[in-house]
Amino acid sequence: METKHRIVVCCLLLVATAGLCVGYERANTSGYPTPEEITADPAAYDGQRVLLFGRVQSVDAARTEFRFTAGNDPTLDLTVQQVPPSVADTVGVDRSLVQVYGVLSEESTVLVADEIVVDHTDSGDALYVYLTSVLGGLFAAGLFLWHWRVDLHSLGFSPRGDR
Repeated sequence: METKHRIVVCCLLLVATAGLCVGYERANTSGYPTPEEITADPAAYDGQRVLLFGRVQSVDAARTEFRFTAGNDPTLDLTVQQVPPSVADTVGVDRSLVQVYGVLSEESTVLVADEIVVDHTDSGDALYVYLTSVLGGLFAAGLFLWHWRVDLHSLGFSPRGDR
């Protein structure tokens, strides 16, 4: 295959990939109503299961519930009930980011939780992710180049005959 054909094929693949990304971004893959949809018509979503992401505003460990804000514009303020004591002890005044899955009730002001996931972010998390990604990429590239060499004449790779 000639070099200009390879370049054209690579460009077409890049354009197709970008098109898929735009289509995926616009698709609603969750199947659950968004906080904006719930705020627009709260009574319509009573009894429905939802998955919401938001921040804890206050915790009432005695009543096993917390106040929760989801969405950006407009925000949806909810009382999350049936919070396990371990979760109530974990989330606190630091306005923890949580994911809550459960059933809406009382005109979408109460969310009876089935599952709650607390996002325990740490400043070292991002550094760990980036370092392991870079090290993994370097290892993979090194292993590949150990068995293959770059052929600049044909803009491709050829196996190393000495390994």
